[in-house]
Amino acid sequence: VMRTFRRAESERPLLSPAKSSILRASLIRANACRFADRYDVQKPIGEGTFGRVHRCVDNLGRASRAVKRIPIPEDTERHAALKVEVAALVMLDHPHIVRLIEYFVEGNELLLVMELLQGPSLGYRMQEIGRFPEELASRCVRHMLKALFCCHCQGIAHNDVSPENFRFQTEQLHSSLKMVDFGLSAHCLRSQSQPQLAEGDGGSILFAQEHDIWGAGVILFAMLSGTELFPQVSSADPCTCHPAGGPVAHLAR
Repeated sequence: VMRTFRRAESERPLLSPAKSSILRASLIRANACRFADRYDVQKPIGEGTFGRVHRCVDNLGRASRAVKRIPIPEDTERHAALKVEVAALVMLDHPHIVRLIEYFVEGNELLLVMELLQGPSLGYRMQEIGRFPEELASRCVRHMLKALFCCHCQGIAHNDVSPENFRFQTEQLHSSLKMVDFGLSAHCLRSQSQPQLAEGDGGSILFAQEHDIWGAGVILFAMLSGTELFPQVSSADPCTCHPAGGPVAHLAR
């Protein structure tokens, strides 16, 4: 995993992530128009604890998009954390990270308009295929690590690296894999239990970034072996068995 990550580090784009994020942040702003005037909402395509995702169509260009609706927290601290996370999402610009097109703030709701991905999640593919061929597993983990590298360059820790948070761009098995969830609401809820992350402590952020890489390694093991590394642990939280936080199976060593 670390060899692949170092390879991702060496494949830097011509425009560095820092410069790219500055250009992107200068272009994306909260849309002053009403969301209903710009987009036609269609069927729901996903629903989580903190936000619903619908398919929508741009009334101007007729392009299909995805919109995630997030209730704005009333708590001042959580509201501020959500604003910080949206600013981070605006800055992230990478081929393996789902692209934020624009966003709307209407009443007590935040609407994030993103590119629409037609493919299934990595978790679905893992259940469907079982044991991945080495070439496919290598391709997937390379896409994951490149996305994480972009996040880490911006001082961002994903904190929830799991197969469900990566989705294929199309139904094709070898299509591009993209990170689709940055834990916007999850970060707000974790700010109470992990205030050091909310405050941006350098050491804590570095530790969280190490957890990101560990999570990618857990997924790589599952893809190559066809089995879970920690069957007793929820697949959505593989980092609970990080060497610094709990016992590691002998096979993992």
